[in-house]
Amino acid sequence: IESLGRVILLDCSYSQYSLYISFSIFIMFGKKAATRTTAAILSFLVLSCLPSSNVVVHAQNGIVREPGFQFSTVMTGMERPTDMAFLPDGRILVTERAGGVYLYNANFQRITKVLSLEAVTCNNCAERGLISMVLHPNFAENGYVYLYWVHVNTQTGSCECEISNNIAAPTNRLSRFTMVGNTIDFNSQYIMFETSPMGSMHSGGGCAFGADGYLYIATGDGKYPTNGNNPANHPNNLMGKVLRITDTGEPAPGNPFMNDPNSIRCNTRRFANAGGQGTKCQEVYHLGFRNPFGLAMDPNMKDPNHIRYMIGDVGSETWEDISLAESGPGFPSKHYGWPVYEGPCHESRSGGGSCNINNDYEQPLHFYDRPGPEGQTGAAITAGCFIPNGIWPQQYDGAYFYADLRRGRIYHMKYDPNRGCRGAQCPRQISQYVPVPIVEDEDPTRTHPLGSPLRLRFGSIDTNAMYMLTYNADGKIYKLINTQDPNRSPTAVIADLLYSVDAATGGITVTFDGRESVDPDGHAMAYEWDFGIDGVAKGTGPLVSHTYVNAGRYTATLTVEDERGVKNSKTVDIDTRNDLQPLETFEWKEGNGDCPAGYDACGVLEFCQNAFTRTISYGYRTPSCVSKGCLPGRSPVIRIQPGKKYKLTLHNAAPNGVAPTNLHTHGLHISGSGDADNVLREAHGGECLDYTWDIPADHPPGTYWYHSHHHEASLAQVGGGAYGLLIVDDKKQGVGNNSPPDWAFNELLLQVSADNSAKVMANGAHYEIFSIQANQWYRLRVSIVDPIAIPRELVFTQGCQVHRVASDGIWHSMIPGEQSNTYEMTGASRGDFAIRCGLNGTPNGAINIRWHGTVVAIVDIGSPALIPHTMTTWVPTRPFSLSGIASAIVPDENKFDITIQRATLNSLAWNPTVPLTTINYNEVHEWTISNSENHPFHTHLYHMMIVTEGGCGAHKQGEFYDTISGPPCTVRFKAADIGEMMVMHCHVMQHSDSGAMAWVDVNGPGMPVNNELADPFTCNVREQLGCPPAMAPTLPPIIRDETYLLFAKDDEVLGGQAKSSTPPGYSYRQYTDGRAVVLLGDFVVWEKTEEASMLYQEGEWVSKLQGDCNFLIRKDGAMQWKSDTRALNAANCFVGIYLGDDNQLKIGLREGDVDNPGAVYWEEDVLEFVTLNPTTEPSAKPSASPTASPTALPSIAPTAMPSVLASPAPSFAPTTQEETMVPTAEPTRKRLASPTKPLSLDLTLGLEDLNVLADANTHVNVSASTATSVLSFTTFTTMALTVALSAVMMYH
Repeated sequence: IESLGRVILLDCSYSQYSLYISFSIFIMFGKKAATRTTAAILSFLVLSCLPSSNVVVHAQNGIVREPGFQFSTVMTGMERPTDMAFLPDGRILVTERAGGVYLYNANFQRITKVLSLEAVTCNNCAERGLISMVLHPNFAENGYVYLYWVHVNTQTGSCECEISNNIAAPTNRLSRFTMVGNTIDFNSQYIMFETSPMGSMHSGGGCAFGADGYLYIATGDGKYPTNGNNPANHPNNLMGKVLRITDTGEPAPGNPFMNDPNSIRCNTRRFANAGGQGTKCQEVYHLGFRNPFGLAMDPNMKDPNHIRYMIGDVGSETWEDISLAESGPGFPSKHYGWPVYEGPCHESRSGGGSCNINNDYEQPLHFYDRPGPEGQTGAAITAGCFIPNGIWPQQYDGAYFYADLRRGRIYHMKYDPNRGCRGAQCPRQISQYVPVPIVEDEDPTRTHPLGSPLRLRFGSIDTNAMYMLTYNADGKIYKLINTQDPNRSPTAVIADLLYSVDAATGGITVTFDGRESVDPDGHAMAYEWDFGIDGVAKGTGPLVSHTYVNAGRYTATLTVEDERGVKNSKTVDIDTRNDLQPLETFEWKEGNGDCPAGYDACGVLEFCQNAFTRTISYGYRTPSCVSKGCLPGRSPVIRIQPGKKYKLTLHNAAPNGVAPTNLHTHGLHISGSGDADNVLREAHGGECLDYTWDIPADHPPGTYWYHSHHHEASLAQVGGGAYGLLIVDDKKQGVGNNSPPDWAFNELLLQVSADNSAKVMANGAHYEIFSIQANQWYRLRVSIVDPIAIPRELVFTQGCQVHRVASDGIWHSMIPGEQSNTYEMTGASRGDFAIRCGLNGTPNGAINIRWHGTVVAIVDIGSPALIPHTMTTWVPTRPFSLSGIASAIVPDENKFDITIQRATLNSLAWNPTVPLTTINYNEVHEWTISNSENHPFHTHLYHMMIVTEGGCGAHKQGEFYDTISGPPCTVRFKAADIGEMMVMHCHVMQHSDSGAMAWVDVNGPGMPVNNELADPFTCNVREQLGCPPAMAPTLPPIIRDETYLLFAKDDEVLGGQAKSSTPPGYSYRQYTDGRAVVLLGDFVVWEKTEEASMLYQEGEWVSKLQGDCNFLIRKDGAMQWKSDTRALNAANCFVGIYLGDDNQLKIGLREGDVDNPGAVYWEEDVLEFVTLNPTTEPSAKPSASPTASPTALPSIAPTAMPSVLASPAPSFAPTTQEETMVPTAEPTRKRLASPTKPLSLDLTLGLEDLNVLADANTHVNVSASTATSVLSFTTFTTMALTVALSAVMMYH
């Protein structure tokens, strides 16, 4: 009855069964008087659900079950059609299984056959054939059609059905064709990828373009698993996956395995393990699919950084399932279960323990068995489609419709929060989604009612219509429309945010703009803004501002409501964190006796590694006796001057065993050989390299940068933070000497970077804040560092006059030049901008600078300048190396073509011993660069002048660049001043690491030769600086039952004092970006970032607590710190503090014993805090007053104590003190037992420490008279008393 009631009260979706249900109720309950009334009421309710005449609509063998829909047949006569695509002008392409592609007009009349693939298509076994099709989003411009089909074996022409014969088996191929007019030329085929040999079925084939412009395609497992080969389980092949690729077939930037050093582009590698066992395919996004015929994009998700889609995966014997998948920054790769799971259960299982929930696999959103619930018999989930918002009545906004090949119905997948049962405890696995029939066959006894639905698609002109294609010998296309007034939902839109600095509070004011919100029906809208802070009044109106006084992360929400009460909301993340520390300037020693003879200046730069963040990071720093940490993006700014000679010593301070490193001066016009800008050199951990930078007297002043350039490690190191600004200073040479204008010395620096996780930083912080004077001209130097390197937009919001005056370090030919607010820059480019801002037209007196949509700088505009600089026309003088190039006559032997590919230049991979070509010194050369759109091309030594008429994309004709990206481009350069090895490469760092790099041998009369080449050498920088020997910071001794444990969990420092009251000699600092440090004097002994907590001891970072249960710390018998990685299930482990048998406090990870849940085990390798003899008498710490203010009580987190109860209760064995550590059967673990006489350490703790100790699973006894906590390893009874007393305190 309960289940019946749910069906009735839901929406009478199954009203066709009302008579049967009513009759059954009377049979079951009508015989007894006690239940007769209940039976009558239930029967009345059921009968009230009988469909009325205005609901049921008979339409060409179909019954429409939901009001307002019309269903009709629009096309017949196709033979086994497999897919359809609607062209922008209304024409339709239809694929047939045999291999034909046909064109129909907007009235569904066949025009012609546009492509024949029958000769190369295998359709002989099971479901093979031409499977699916998708159009390029810009089809109207490029005519691209993508086809996925089973291609004959290219070597034998065979269509072998058996998997075992891989030599003759065909493959699944995705190819791009170009359609012109009413034809598709077979020779226009461009192969995107090819899978390994496939079996007779399980090809999958669901495909669609996402809002990010990338192509998503779901592939089948090829009728595996067989012979132990389970391709869906492993990312080393393209089968059983969701692939995300560019429109040219390359792995999409940001794919989960792109930055894995053991990954490759699998592409057309036609063998089972595409890159060998353990190698990962970079095209792969998600894995664990059997036969995903359907992949449907959600058209309502417009954010290119958040792609959402449904995947219908055809099951084996028991279940069909539909899964929700997401892609984009922050959305990791997931495993969707196959072949371990089929639907909600293990393969071919349907109940009991085989249906347990395993968090290692993503659970399906909806599933049904065979036969399915509520009469839904089906055996192949194939078709699916999201409903675009606003085209049908509001209840269908964002809804998902689907169809099963073996059941001729269109279902609305409708969520019911009161429905569903999942897990081993359920007698039957039930989805939380109800399959509500929209259309079904009027004769339910037919084997294939309405045919066999294979695809659901919306049209391009009649956008209100959904079309269903059926896969039959007489295939049909049906049309489903809704004729009701939809009162379409309004759409909330939050335009670009504007950040500004609030002068009164120092907080960040955010201006929100909702003026682009729209109601498609023209209704008036009301606006409501929730700023993400409890207790703060909401804003109204389309344009509002709010000041966030406290730094942090917030989520703001705009809700718009039309005059009929229909609402729509949009959220946006607000980040007001920042750590505004200025970039350090590298300090050179002058050559007066401090440097070797012949050098004007010298200095030491350290390369460092931080292994305790979520992703290993790198950086540069100046050596110091006081630890500075290793902060990515905060490398010192190196400034040099033309005409001077510098000696820079690079010290690799990273641990030995880390990939070696070197240093590249990006854009400098110095030698690429010897000890200059030589990328073949390397320094291992603990080694130093001496570099000589001999800067020509006429070297162009400008903005450059430096970074690691070690082949095969540049992605990891540069993407991890090893880069910095390098500036060649201008000289004020006096009037008449072509000196730069005065405003050029009014400087602002901005280095924008994206790390390997796509996190954007500005000068190493979340964003920079510039404070400028109104009406004053400034020179803004911008450097972009992005491992992906493809062009992105740098945008200045309205309110300032902005000119780009230099590119890649070279002044433009005329200043100020073109004015704009948007500039395209590659991920290796620099730009100098002349910028002047007024107060008029700038909301809140500020503008923002955005890169790739992220705010990277707030320009805070102050009062007007008293003496503003003026902007006049200036023509810079070019040095010899940049002069006479455009007018030069270039002989044919000096012309060369370069084609950049993902792992090669001109089809050749990097070879450090063989040049790509040889060129003449002191001559002008002309090269044509192709395929740089996704492969930005960078040259060392010489800048390139654009000579293509009209320029190349964002690169202007007549200007100089060291990195270009765009359409085919002709450039010129003069091989002057320096020569020998000229390196060039794709600046997508993974591509250059993979081999897209080459060098040119420059030779000729008069060319200087750099023969100076010093080997790396072992160095001790601290000793050279005169630093005292590295000493471990002395922990405060245990005196009068007081101690201090220098260890961190989350935001707390565990120990005898709260973080606001650290022991004598210690200080605690917390920054607005979330970083916190504990210092002993000036020595950093503990640091916490967003990702991890770290302990610094004896010159090394030695511990890490990341997330809930990753712990790196131990001390071996030689008293040396080591790292020991733990990655345990967070539900079964936590950090604990206990007293060892050596009477020393220990910290370790505890996890429950599966076989003995009451037992407690500690990992053997733990940190020991050695008791030190008292050397100083610390100031006494007063005890907490028994009449402490009640305001301290809320500091006890109400969720802290249950964390103790949730853990397995300790099992203490009655032993003597000498037997405190009892060996178990597992030699790597020790059981913690209690001594007969409890050992205790009394620690005076503030009340806010209680929750910390609870998290650490220490037993805390609370004395009401002294408010003193006692750390005691006693019996479980003590623990119970602790919980009881804590509960009373929490209540008060």
